[in-house]
Amino acid sequence: MRKMELMIAAAGFLLIALAIAGCNLVSGTFVIVENFEVTFTADGGSYWYPLDLASNPTWSKHQAEIDKIESIGFSFNIEDTSGVSSTFNVLFAAETGPADPSSPPTSMPSDTVRVIDSLAVNANELRTVSYVESLGMISNQADLKRIVRSGRFDWYGFSTGGTGSTPFLVTKGKIIIVVSGG
Repeated sequence: MRKMELMIAAAGFLLIALAIAGCNLVSGTFVIVENFEVTFTADGGSYWYPLDLASNPTWSKHQAEIDKIESIGFSFNIEDTSGVSSTFNVLFAAETGPADPSSPPTSMPSDTVRVIDSLAVNANELRTVSYVESLGMISNQADLKRIVRSGRFDWYGFSTGGTGSTPFLVTKGKIIIVVSGG
């Protein structure tokens, strides 16, 4: 009985010592979801969308605790309303100015990271991309994680193909970031 009491006391002192030393025994996984929707013309170049996670409550609450970005994925609907099949591309870049959609940059930065390359979208098709599906199509994960870790980054989307000023719609968009931290 006495030996058990000593072991419990020793374990208690060890936990107190770790807490005093600043060792964080509690860690967790957090999921950050940021919504986006964009519309641009199928052959009209690129579309820029700034993302600032500072206003995301989960990011704001846990930003200082994040040790690692575990995964980044997307879910969205994409619709090519033209009569011509096209491809859709997504690039990310580090922050390029204020996160104000009404003040786009004058050009795409040279250090963008291609994340989705040539996603086929058939003419007049609404295609749904799930989070799980996006994980298989995302390239340059390490660079993407580095950019997203800053909390403020830019999303560029562009298509190849389409006709004239026919809309290319990305709706119900979500970037889903899974982080771990303590």
